[in-house]
Amino acid sequence: EQIANLFTLNQNDRFANQIALYQLARLNSLLALQDPTAEQQQQFQNAIANGINSAEQAISLDPTEPRHHAVLGSIYSVLATAGVEGSRERAETALARARELDPRNPEHTLLEAQLHARLGEIDVAREKALEAVRLKRNYTDALYFSSQLEIAAGNTPAAIEATQAMVSLEPQNAARYYQLGVLHTAEQNIDEAIVAFERAVSI
Repeated sequence: EQIANLFTLNQNDRFANQIALYQLARLNSLLALQDPTAEQQQQFQNAIANGINSAEQAISLDPTEPRHHAVLGSIYSVLATAGVEGSRERAETALARARELDPRNPEHTLLEAQLHARLGEIDVAREKALEAVRLKRNYTDALYFSSQLEIAAGNTPAAIEATQAMVSLEPQNAARYYQLGVLHTAEQNIDEAIVAFERAVSI
């Protein structure tokens, strides 16, 4: 509400972008509900309309800012997951535009990977995630996403390898060691799991 009030006072593209990001968070939260009420379904519809409108306002105010196209693409990615017709194409167009404006930023490529994963296209998602890592070798978000894809596919050894790469890049991140310990436990690598968990606790 405060951001909306600021935008009313000052038609700034950054404020519009922040409103769109808030609505995106609302969409993801509501989409995760198992049995949404009629009120929550209406909130979902409102978040769609407000999110798209805000993202498009941000784009109209500054069409050269890649973040505006990225948030619009992210909103349409959620809608594609929900099966809304035409959303996939709109998501791909917006994310491609973000990447075109900022080709060295791996975040846009990771967003594309997440879109394909949402649609069940795991092989494409995996390749996009690796492409993001090639753009930025220490991009831990992409490495983490890659490991989650491998876990979902039952490729735990590959997930361990990806997580070990993250640990080397973030040696003070306790969550990464915890994740590594869980993966080793799944593979019955008990000694390695203990080392990872102890490191997580010490951090």
